[in-house]
Amino acid sequence: MDVLVDVVVSLDLATQDQLTTAVEALNRRLARRPLDEGEARNSPFRLTFLGSLGVLFRVDTGDRLVQVTEVKWHGL
Repeated sequence: MDVLVDVVVSLDLATQDQLTTAVEALNRRLARRPLDEGEARNSPFRLTFLGSLGVLFRVDTGDRLVQVTEVKWHGL
């Protein structure tokens, strides 16, 4: 998650706080109902956005695991 760290430290403090709050909320949603989050991609992958941050994740329903595989900042 080096990309996420790089994005966060490049933002002003208010935006850092907003993004941190959004990521924490995403973590809670993924822990509860990952298949309800974002858009389906090639199975088993899904894509969601937190503002300008794209998050690609994999859902293993058999093992009940979620793995974030990529984050990408689409901001200016």
